[in-house]
Amino acid sequence: MGALGWPALCRFGAVLGHIDVVATDLDGTLLRGDGTISERTHAALAASAESGLVVVIVTARPFRFLAEIDRLEVHGVAVCVNGALIVDLATRAHITAHTLDADATTAAVTALRGMFPDVAFGVERVDVCGHEPHYLSQWPLPEGSPIGPIESLIGGGVLKLLGRHPQIHVDGLAAMVDAIGSGATVTCSMTEGMVEIGPAGVTKASALHEVVALLGHTANEVLAVGDMPNDLAMLRWAATSAAVANAHPDLLAEVDLVLPANDDDGVASLLEALTAARTL
Repeated sequence: MGALGWPALCRFGAVLGHIDVVATDLDGTLLRGDGTISERTHAALAASAESGLVVVIVTARPFRFLAEIDRLEVHGVAVCVNGALIVDLATRAHITAHTLDADATTAAVTALRGMFPDVAFGVERVDVCGHEPHYLSQWPLPEGSPIGPIESLIGGGVLKLLGRHPQIHVDGLAAMVDAIGSGATVTCSMTEGMVEIGPAGVTKASALHEVVALLGHTANEVLAVGDMPNDLAMLRWAATSAAVANAHPDLLAEVDLVLPANDDDGVASLLEALTAARTL
């Protein structure tokens, strides 16, 4: 389609009438900068559901941090932990869980320590997390989370390894990917301070492919929306891609559609246009 500005979409919304599934990131995309959900977004999600448009949440968050989905009343399936976990929102059952190879995790720890000697590590498992004593999380950690050296936490069942250091920045992602190698998937969902390491070959795209197939759709019917490099794989997989205006430049440079920023309800605007297009 080529990069289509928002005014053009508003005038020619019917060109997206083939879209049946919207896959959207949460933080920095669907949610506002303070993590809240606007009333406009609530209304747009409800109207899109009534029109038959399917919305799939695809996030780096672990499942325990998805209280927003309950407030959104989004049903169906959610992709969590950058694709490592797929969850049935109605039953809370885990449809698919991909875990890190222990040797690959150890290699990633060694590589990141070589780049950032004081890096602090945490791990995400299906139902619990663990972290080193000096690991500072942006989210409240569950009471009773195991604490200790990363070497004691990287056995079987780890969905994601997280490294925190003030010098980690998304613009250094390529160097971290090179250092860690192909044994794991390395990405960033934040601009600075954290890098995320998941199972090799597991991305938001791989999980979205599975979810869309379960729903009986294909990539040609999917529009994906994101804001950070960990969203790039699913944006490239979907037939139509979009980024909010506050997105990382790497996304803005290659998406089909640039939406208003997350604080301006960009995804809600998109859902409104798609819902209207389905009635034309």
